[in-house]
Amino acid sequence: MERLFSHRQDGEACECVLTDAGRSSDAKMTFLHGPPRCGKSSLALQYAFELVKRSQDEEAMVVLVLHVSTKGNRHRVVPVDPCESCNTPVKTGQDMIYWNRIRIKYLENASQLRHFVCSFHMFEGINTALIVDDLDMFCTAPAQIYPCMAFLKETMEYMRSKFNSGLVLVLGTSQAFPRELRRTLRRWCELILQIEKSNNDAFSIHEETWKSEVDWADILPLFPVTYRIDYTFTPDSPTTQGHLQIQRVDASS
Repeated sequence: MERLFSHRQDGEACECVLTDAGRSSDAKMTFLHGPPRCGKSSLALQYAFELVKRSQDEEAMVVLVLHVSTKGNRHRVVPVDPCESCNTPVKTGQDMIYWNRIRIKYLENASQLRHFVCSFHMFEGINTALIVDDLDMFCTAPAQIYPCMAFLKETMEYMRSKFNSGLVLVLGTSQAFPRELRRTLRRWCELILQIEKSNNDAFSIHEETWKSEVDWADILPLFPVTYRIDYTFTPDSPTTQGHLQIQRVDASS
């Protein structure tokens, strides 16, 4: 989860990390949801940057799919501020090289999204990760969501077989994906992350789980049950500069 903020390098210590869950490999397919104006789009872009930067292949690229209605909205994304304890991420002169390896694709509806994902093998370059922001802006009903998720998982498997690396991250608004609907997404997603608002500009991210002795959605969590990341976020606006910063990593109840 820390990779959403480009926080720390592997093995580095940080005073804001009270509980270290370790650095396991990324889940192959993840669904991240939260309330409106919680910084999801900013985290999606930062995660794309992190994947490119950490890739061992200097030609590997990440594809970021956005809804066409967001095109030209320069206030939509807020850069991640460095952690006050360890000062990461550190901005360097090499950053633009990494940003140039993020490919943005604007689409309009579920039909276009399905067509693009099904034709992903025709997209030029070594594309090793696919991020879809605001899935609920493309899909408005489960009948549209399920085929898209199935095609996204197939695309992840294609990337892994073709390039030996492939990750998919899908983001959406919690209200558009009720808890029971999110539970069905476990069919395709190894990890479901939930953003919750604490107060004012304070938020937390944790893994969402379901308990059932007989249900197929009862999958062992990838993180400790109480593990969470606290962060602050204020959106950008024409008059004020936005703010996004990690505050604490902990597993205390």
